[in-house]
Amino acid sequence: MHTVATPGLSPAQIGDDSRRRPRADDTAVDMPPIADPPPPIPDGITHWHGNATGSWWAVVPGYHGARLVEAPSEDALAVMVDVNLQNARRGARP
Repeated sequence: MHTVATPGLSPAQIGDDSRRRPRADDTAVDMPPIADPPPPIPDGITHWHGNATGSWWAVVPGYHGARLVEAPSEDALAVMVDVNLQNARRGARP
């Protein structure tokens, strides 16, 4: 959960309004540029949008076992899944 910093106020003064869902522009994600259009997520890859987190998620098989991948958008997730699958085929670490 992302907490908004409010200068000059203590957490007790801020209250519950200090918490909000993260947005894609709140964080930097290490990922390759998104191709136009992004590669499709292959059949058999479980993926979903997290209502609580606002992120997109997938379980991707890897060289050393399954990996949980998170991305800020569905297109970014498609790219991350593709990169992880390519790395698994090569036996490379992500």
